[in-house]
Amino acid sequence: VDEFGDIGDAHIEVPRNRIVLVTTSMPSTRKMRVDCRRIMLLLEAKKTPFAVMDLAHAPTDDGTKRLRETVQSGASLPLLYMGTKLVGEAETVQGLEDDGALDGLLGINWV
Repeated sequence: VDEFGDIGDAHIEVPRNRIVLVTTSMPSTRKMRVDCRRIMLLLEAKKTPFAVMDLAHAPTDDGTKRLRETVQSGASLPLLYMGTKLVGEAETVQGLEDDGALDGLLGINWV
């Protein structure tokens, strides 16, 4: 998990648990579109409250500028954040799910 900075600078509503999925409604590839939808469906299936930041429609400010620079420097959307910590791209999130570690990271306790 990498430190990114204060995602709150991006002027989005963030729930108390601060799970934010950074995505786009204008993907550049089919894989990006599929990955964005897959991770969103995964979080919805876990009934995890999260905020979605659509970079295609986000206002241009310091927070979104940093996120766009992250994507331009090689990161691929979607990006999942837990507070200010970058959890990872779609493959990382899916790997955490496959290993059974995602629930613990998101604070989900299935009892």
